[in-house]
Amino acid sequence: MSPGRWCARLVCLVAFAGAANAYAGAVEDGEAGLQALGRGDNDEAIRLFTHALKIGGLSRDDREFAYFNRGKAYLGKGDKVHGLADLKEALRLKPDDADAKGALEDASAAPEPSIVIEQPAPPTGPGGRWGMLADMAGHYYWYQVAGAPNTHVAVSHVQWVVPQQTLGITLKTKSGTAQAGEYQLDPATGKLLLAAVTGNTVSYGTADASVALVTTYSYFKTTAIHDTLTRAADGSIHEHEQKFIDGTWRDSGDVTFIEVSQETLEAEGFLKKHK
Repeated sequence: MSPGRWCARLVCLVAFAGAANAYAGAVEDGEAGLQALGRGDNDEAIRLFTHALKIGGLSRDDREFAYFNRGKAYLGKGDKVHGLADLKEALRLKPDDADAKGALEDASAAPEPSIVIEQPAPPTGPGGRWGMLADMAGHYYWYQVAGAPNTHVAVSHVQWVVPQQTLGITLKTKSGTAQAGEYQLDPATGKLLLAAVTGNTVSYGTADASVALVTTYSYFKTTAIHDTLTRAADGSIHEHEQKFIDGTWRDSGDVTFIEVSQETLEAEGFLKKHK
């Protein structure tokens, strides 16, 4: 498309009495818009063609030409939504415009640009590593209370909610979920932030993780809790919990996590069988 085409289409507009200045402005916007489009200044081209369309009084062909070129400018800056809309409007105004039809077909067939969402990388400091928590992701564990090693009353499942950003942990019995929690990585500090729901109560805190140890400080209601997960040589994971009561830390429980397969859990009724 050349400036001559635009001028040829608009030259008749200046003949209307009392509107010469407005129509001349449309001609100038059209010429400037084509020049901007030619040098790759898509934003300026869009502005100029939009102004030409707003002036009003343009012929059907002139409007089609403005929409067509504005559509090309939108596509040039990667705005496929507005670009396709303008090309469709150009074809509506002039269905036999081969240039607009070809541009619309090409734009419609072009693949959508891929959108890459960058996840914050785990900091290298010891407070920001996922450590053994990352290794637990995607696995199920028997939740065995100390003193009852052969009694399977609950199972824990660890999984990524958002890889390297949010890790979810649930504790389930045969009757349903007993506890649900999430670790979230705080990019600003490199700390792991913890929130867990047990019944109607929310506990919250922070955690540090390494290859064989996770240390969590949290609050349940008004009670401070110090919790550690350690991994033994056999791969089992042991949890030791202390509560701060009456000015001192008191042991409040030991739990062992032993990895178990999904098939075993389905057979024992902790999970629904997949058909």
